[in-house]
Amino acid sequence: MTIAPEETVSPAYEVDFHAWLMAQVKLLREGRLAQADGNNIAEELESLGNSDRRTLKSHVRTVLMHLLKWNFQPRRRTRSWAMTIRNGRRKMADVLADSPSLKPWLAEVLAAEYTRARKDATIETGLAPDTFPVPCPFTLDQVLDEDFLDLYGTGEEERHDTPRCCGRGVWPPLMSAVSHRN
Repeated sequence: MTIAPEETVSPAYEVDFHAWLMAQVKLLREGRLAQADGNNIAEELESLGNSDRRTLKSHVRTVLMHLLKWNFQPRRRTRSWAMTIRNGRRKMADVLADSPSLKPWLAEVLAAEYTRARKDATIETGLAPDTFPVPCPFTLDQVLDEDFLDLYGTGEEERHDTPRCCGRGVWPPLMSAVSHRN
């Protein structure tokens, strides 16, 4: 049986995703848009964008939770916390480098993710919920900035009773939140 150039035999999307994907790539590269599976291609493209959003939300929440722990449990700081913050920031930077248009969206969801991070920090630390400030004490730029907070002085001799920012002393917004508790 000979297949006309306009026709295509494409594996079913639901049966063999990889084979379907490669067939769609071939059709698109050949300019055979009419034969491409437009609905499923659109669904996959949308899913790709949603995946980046989920990744960013997860990392921003993790970084926020660890920033809270870092600031409100200074005697318990570990290199593991520092690396979690650093790695989360780098993963967010990677996604934002590929999709910079997501940065304004991330700024919009920061408050909601902070609420989740605050609850997670309460559970993980055992500290009272009112220990952590409301609203979010961090800007998106601070959350993303690898130099925000001194993450490298985590040895026993470097631990402090007060939150620090960039090794230059107490970070006023957090200290005012702490002083309101007492």
